[in-house]
Amino acid sequence: MHAATLIHGSLIVVMDEMPEVGLHSPDYYGGAAFSILLNCDDASAATARAVEAGAERLAPVQDTFSGDRHALVRCPYGHRWILSTRTEGLTFAETQFRFTTWLASGAPTETTN
Repeated sequence: MHAATLIHGSLIVVMDEMPEVGLHSPDYYGGAAFSILLNCDDASAATARAVEAGAERLAPVQDTFSGDRHALVRCPYGHRWILSTRTEGLTFAETQFRFTTWLASGAPTETTN
């Protein structure tokens, strides 16, 4: 089976594995090589709905250096989704400064399952 969503005119489809036609989940390749970023009105509510629907929470909903509030989930199909809401309008320089400060603090640079 599959799930499809239309986002700003673009169709995104995720599906169960179908090895007989060469379609494999991210787990087949050792994990997802990318994350799908989905901007939404309320990252907290979107994350709660995703977890209710069977997604695994990989990172909690939190405010980030980028001026966004977001969480990271892994859907039942193995894909990573960043559910994000813009909370601050930052300049590039402000974002860069916060990012550098965040990295210098010893913050993790990757999330593991």
